[in-house]
Amino acid sequence: IRDRLKVMLKFGLPLIPTVLAFWVLNSSSSFFIDYYNNKTELGLFQIALTISAGITMIINSFRMAFIPFAFSIYKEPTAKPFFAKVLSLYTLGTSFAALCFALFSKELLMLFTQEEYYTAAYTTGLLFFSNTLFGYNHIIGIGNSIAKNNWPMAKSVFSGAALALVLFFFFIPKWGKEGAAVAIIIGYAIIPFYNFIKAQESWKVPYKPFLCIVIWIWSIAIFLFDHYFGQEIEINYWLLRIYYLLLFLISSSLLLKLLHRDIFDSLLGFLKSKKTDTK
Repeated sequence: IRDRLKVMLKFGLPLIPTVLAFWVLNSSSSFFIDYYNNKTELGLFQIALTISAGITMIINSFRMAFIPFAFSIYKEPTAKPFFAKVLSLYTLGTSFAALCFALFSKELLMLFTQEEYYTAAYTTGLLFFSNTLFGYNHIIGIGNSIAKNNWPMAKSVFSGAALALVLFFFFIPKWGKEGAAVAIIIGYAIIPFYNFIKAQESWKVPYKPFLCIVIWIWSIAIFLFDHYFGQEIEINYWLLRIYYLLLFLISSSLLLKLLHRDIFDSLLGFLKSKKTDTK
């Protein structure tokens, strides 16, 4: 029992300070906004945090299903290619979901809040994308879990929190709630990046990191384009958003075909089978 307890403590202890670091990353921005700006800006940021947290229900549902399944198959010879496909599909799915929510963030605020909070739409959209980033750790960090080593997670979260904390000093006085959202995105991006490097050292998986990075950046780039230039485009508001989503899906699918052909063929075969079943 004593030996088993030592193993459990060695595996679990790094997660204790990780929780504190996550609190710094997720909550300390409110103190900076309150100090450098005002209560109104803080209230808008809190609403943005609350609304954008809705996408975590999708991510948490995936996490609860994926982690037990991953450990049940990781010894099989097809496990590593499968995990690589999962990462690419996770990127495509969550980036599309974040883009959907972000493009309609104002409508979500209209549905759940009052007119005074509508100006938080841009911040809400940015935070939808930041919330997708932590989910990557459940896939790319599988090697660390197999090696029973949670220190890469602890170090990555501390690094992300420290970087975000420094950026808060520079971004929040200048850009307020939007600056806080950008700092959080950068802080969250550090976590899967470091975990990926350490997990590959323990258990190498043929992921497509370049593909995933490009798809994620492309999704947020479409959102930013709409925010800064969308009003200048003389197209119906709803049609323009449908165009954005179709543009993302088509271009990302072409990128999958180019860089991850096997997963594209699998998706195409799945859609064809569904079409056959409906006849």
